Amino acid sequence: YEIRPRDWSSDVCSSDLLTVADGAAPVVLIERIEVETFDQLFLSQDTARTLVLSSCSGIRAAFPGKGDLFLEDVHAARTLAFTNKNVWARQLCIDHEGPKIINSGGNFWAFGLTTERGGTVVRTTDKGRTEVIGGMVNSSGGWKDDPMFRIDDASASFTISEASFSLAPFTTVVREKRGDQVKILSHEGLPGLAMPPHAGGVAVPLFTGYGSGGSGR
Repeated sequence: YEIRPRDWSSDVCSSDLLTVADGAAPVVLIERIEVETFDQLFLSQDTARTLVLSSCSGIRAAFPGKGDLFLEDVHAARTLAFTNKNVWARQLCIDHEGPKIINSGGNFWAFGLTTERGGTVVRTTDKGRTEVIGGMVNSSGGWKDDPMFRIDDASASFTISEASFSLAPFTTVVREKRGDQVKILSHEGLPGLAMPPHAGGVAVPLFTGYGSGGSGR
C-alpha cells in the first residue's frame, strides 16, 4: 500500500492526521510528504504492519504498534521514541531542541544521522540495541548539560563526529549505566587518551558499549 503527496490543510484533523492501522497489505509506504504544522502529531503507526517513510520532512510521529519501521531520507521535527521495535534509518535528520531518539528495548540502526541543537542524540534503555554508522552532531546553541549518548542497561555503538562553531560542545559524550555502576566519557576523553578534536567538537571513531559484560570502550 502506498501513500503519495496530496494537499492536506492543517485543519484536517485536530489529533492524528494520519494513522496506519491493521490492513491487508503487509507494508505501507509513505513518501514525499512535507509537514509544516510542527506543533501537532502528524502520524501514528498503530499496527504490526511494516511502515516505510521515504523522502519526508517535518515528521512528528508516534509508533505504538509493533511493526517494523524504515526511515529513508527523513527529517523529524520532534523526538522519535521507539519501544520494543525494529527501526532501520538511512539519512535521518533531527534538528529540534531536546532529546532526538529514544530506543527502549528495541533495535535501532542508522546509517547517516544528522542532529542539531542540544538534547541527547540517542538514549538506549531496557536491553535495547543501537548502532549508528556515520553521522554529524551539530552542537549549536548554548552549553549542553545532557550527554550526547546515553546507555542504560543496554547495548550501543557509535561512529560519529561533532561540530560546535559556537564552541559549546557536549561536555559528556557518553553516559553508560550498568546496574548501579555509571561511567562517563567526557569531552576531554580518558586519562592518557584525549578525544580527537573536530570543528570545535570531538570525533568518535568508534564507541562500543555492550550489555553482555564489560563497559564501553
